[in-house]
Amino acid sequence: IDKNSSIINTLKSLGAICCGYSSITKNGINPYGINPFQGEYMTRNPYNNRYYISGGEPGDASIVATGICPFAISYDKLASSRLSAGAVGIMCLRPTYNSISAP
Repeated sequence: IDKNSSIINTLKSLGAICCGYSSITKNGINPYGINPFQGEYMTRNPYNNRYYISGGEPGDASIVATGICPFAISYDKLASSRLSAGAVGIMCLRPTYNSISAP
């Protein structure tokens, strides 16, 4: 069973190396970055750990902001990726739906 999305499969076929996976919030829409499956753990802002990363994909924003990976693939449900990216001062690109085609 292939558990990767088509964009991940496309990138891998072009020679990309997947660094890993990161945390998301339940349903990707929690504005506080809380994942109930991790308890009350919140992904902290890498620049000041007194603050958390808001939005649905705090893990993606954190790994890109700290330089672990140059980019992350995510989804943008209700601006969740853009909120997370904005919380750490990085850019989030939301392409037009279905604009990236498979090989």
